Amino acid sequence: MTNEEIQNKINQLVFVYDYLGKEINVLKGKLNQVPQEIENLGPYFEKPNVGEQYWRIDSDNQVVRSWWNNQKEDFRRLYSNNVFLTEQEALKEAKYRELRAKYIAYVKEYNGDWVADWSDVNQRKYKLGWVTSSELMCVSVALLYFGTDYDFYFKDEDFRPFIQKRMTDVEISAVITHDLSVIEVGDVR
Repeated sequence: MTNEEIQNKINQLVFVYDYLGKEINVLKGKLNQVPQEIENLGPYFEKPNVGEQYWRIDSDNQVVRSWWNNQKEDFRRLYSNNVFLTEQEALKEAKYRELRAKYIAYVKEYNGDWVADWSDVNQRKYKLGWVTSSELMCVSVALLYFGTDYDFYFKDEDFRPFIQKRMTDVEISAVITHDLSVIEVGDVR
């Protein structure tokens, strides 16, 4: 490599270094705007004031008390809906997560190797629905091209007794509707 080639390579690296430095500064500026953006979101993201306690759910589904410090970890929890202003809210959400995990396990157990094929409009896919006005459980048939992660489909319409032997109607309602008002905090272990 000649001296000229070495100097060209150095110049290229200096250019890249300068460019990356500018990009880092832009990203730092955006990061500093995050707390203000959350403030602008309004009541959906209620957060404690600095130094106030809040509750969160850890990876073992245990409710843990924390203190708000406007740190990245606090905002990560807030963005992932894991900041609760009261212990009762956190306990109810922990119970919901526990029930949802059980429900998913039962769906998988019942379905075995069956998988919903969303490209097959003729494949029937069944799910539980909940009519909140009458507190009735219903079975829905899905003849759709797509599904969501929030809906759990069964391979046939005979699944209802299978689920009802394993979960109460109140538990099923809580999972389907995400209505935490039906969850008793005392039920949480």
